[in-house]
Formats: sequence, C-alpha cells, structure tokens
Amino acid sequence: PVPAIALDGAADGVHPPPARDSTRDLFTGAFYARRTLPVAGHFLPREAPEAVAGALLELHALGF
Repeated sequence: PVPAIALDGAADGVHPPPARDSTRDLFTGAFYARRTLPVAGHFLPREAPEAVAGALLELHALGF
C-alpha cells in the first residue's frame, strides 16, 4: 500500500477534475487525500509548483 495525495487542476481542459472522487477505493494505503487546485490546469508541477511540493512534503512529514 502506498500513501497518496491526488491533485487536480480546476482549469484542466485535458482531464477535468471529477465531480466526485470515484478513485478513492483504488487506493489502499494508510493515507489518501484528493485536492483540486483552483488556479491550475493540466501541468501541475509548472502551474502550481508550491502545491505539488507541499503535497510531497506533507507525505514526508507523515512519515511516508
């Protein structure tokens, strides 16, 4: 099992964020979160680098 934070860009024209989290059951790790970033599109590392880094640091701080 792998912990996960799923990030979606609200302005993603390629793969819009889901209306509901239908993928939750696919993740069996000890930690799972899904977040939609309001000002980002499809390329999150470039458009919202602070949010991506923050998610990674959050997992690290939790001991993962």
